[in-house]
Amino acid sequence: MVNVNIICPICKKCKELSIPEFTDPQKSHLLTISIPKGMICEHHFQAFVDKNYIVRGYQKVDIELKNRPLYNITGKNLEDHDISKHLTIEGNLVKFNPIKYSKGEALEIQNKFEKKKVMSLRDIYNEFWEFIDNKNSFFSDFIKHDKRRKTSDLENENLNVKDFILSLENEIQNNNT
Repeated sequence: MVNVNIICPICKKCKELSIPEFTDPQKSHLLTISIPKGMICEHHFQAFVDKNYIVRGYQKVDIELKNRPLYNITGKNLEDHDISKHLTIEGNLVKFNPIKYSKGEALEIQNKFEKKKVMSLRDIYNEFWEFIDNKNSFFSDFIKHDKRRKTSDLENENLNVKDFILSLENEIQNNNT
């Protein structure tokens, strides 16, 4: 990276920018650098830098086409933040240098994302009751008293069909003897 002083051709505001080194021997002419709004000032313009990293001129941009706004996973518009301050472009490689927060700021941001709802066992049962098997011993107290569940003598005694048939056969044999 080479530091180059760039001056806005409109308002004359100046800033030193890091640009990638020329490595392509075919690019022995001027390098055109697009300076977006907000990087130096409120204007969008182009700077022309030669192979010795000397600025040879500037050009105002007459028409700037806008892309759709970028959104991150939280749905927050990324254009609300100047993300370009944290990007470095070297050839086809784009590097992201994240914002350095103080410990207090980092903890505040972390706390926003770590607010988890604490659920009691009853809350978990009520949220997922239809997916919990009637024979689940972990939730057995809730299952016994849940009016939403269909109950029968067979289910209340936690018998399956085979056990129920065997118990009937035993009862019949006992009655016959």
